[in-house]
Amino acid sequence: MRHTLRFLTPTVTKDANGSESITWVEGSDVWCNLEYKESGSDEDIFGSRISATTNVLATLRYNSAINEKMRVKADGDEWNIKSVLYDDWRQFMRLELELQKNSEELA
Repeated sequence: MRHTLRFLTPTVTKDANGSESITWVEGSDVWCNLEYKESGSDEDIFGSRISATTNVLATLRYNSAINEKMRVKADGDEWNIKSVLYDDWRQFMRLELELQKNSEELA
């Protein structure tokens, strides 16, 4: 395990008008192994924008507090957690991570 991840936990806050907003609270760094699923990425067209998607598998030690509502910060990017997979002994876990960038970020 030679990479580090930082988990972001969503927190719902209300402003003076009563409207809710989500803020992301950063946690501590966790060591992991990152394995890119493909050498390239998938591209989709949403409206008039091209969106590139990259998928990664992260292997790390078991932690029951990690769930799909969280995000992961790694290598300067924020990744969405698609799924959390545990091994039979609850010693390690694998996270399927997804990064989406729109056409403005790709240029």
